[in-house]
Amino acid sequence: MYTRTQMRMGQGMSTRTDKKQQTRQNLIDAALLLLSQQRSFDSLSLREVTREAGLAPNAFYRHFDDMADLGLALVDVAGQTLRTVMREARLKIESSESAIETSIAAFFDHVVREPQLFHMLLREQVSGSETWRRAIRTEIRYFTNELADDLERLGAAKGRPVHDPLNTANAMVSITFNGVGNALAASDDDRQALASRLTLQLRMILLGSERIARSQKQQR
Repeated sequence: MYTRTQMRMGQGMSTRTDKKQQTRQNLIDAALLLLSQQRSFDSLSLREVTREAGLAPNAFYRHFDDMADLGLALVDVAGQTLRTVMREARLKIESSESAIETSIAAFFDHVVREPQLFHMLLREQVSGSETWRRAIRTEIRYFTNELADDLERLGAAKGRPVHDPLNTANAMVSITFNGVGNALAASDDDRQALASRLTLQLRMILLGSERIARSQKQQR
């Protein structure tokens, strides 16, 4: 049984931990905000990030070793977001006939909610340092592999297998990320039209993959 003193100590430790986590998040949010202003990560300075977060520069080192460490944390946040998109889409797909429409809707919801994160992903994937590009490629590869697993699972469940699930997923992810770039600068109406167009393009890829799989099965 805990004494009052032990309980107060525990609460104090919890409060300090929460405050530390919040300060770390403030630094991440500050970097994302600066990146959303058409900046590359390499152009950011530690002083800019801490000033935007409302912190003294020396406070930075309680949370990150250097700016490169902060950069990897940003990529990790982006990876968590992609995995969240995939989980949300899976849950909704179970009660939906259109896996593609549901997935695109989930993806675009996150684009609207977290535009800074997607600005960062798209820009740094092309113009970032090799460390950044490699880290982003790794996260997108995880996302693609999960999609390939889902395509294989759903195809088997519906009796409509796809040909080369990984290659199919690669094509779908490439088109989706291109669509995300357009969605970031679009109005709500234009974004809806873009989602419809993207849904059609992905459906064409999926139907083509299913047709190749059927054709190969018939030839055996």
